Amino acid sequence: MTLARSLRGGDPSANVTLFPTLDGVALGDSKVVSSRRFKCNTPWGEITLQENLDAFISGNPNNMVICPLCWTERYGDQPPDYGVLDSSAVGALLLNAEKVIDF
Repeated sequence: MTLARSLRGGDPSANVTLFPTLDGVALGDSKVVSSRRFKCNTPWGEITLQENLDAFISGNPNNMVICPLCWTERYGDQPPDYGVLDSSAVGALLLNAEKVIDF
């Protein structure tokens, strides 16, 4: 999250997209994201994972496309609270993004 925000270089319009896979899809689950045990040491100081994610998404859930296969394997049919879960978005993400961070 912090790396993605840093890649923007302060430009919120920079096209940086997160593509969480495997256990990284937990970023789409508000129960995980809101856990106070997850702290991020950022250039802006220590903040919670939720604060970091909210700052990265900044009202645009398209900035994070959740791997639909990994999400379904872990969460079933429950839609994610954060990001986009749309199998057709994956191709567009990979072809159109200036930078893609996969983890």
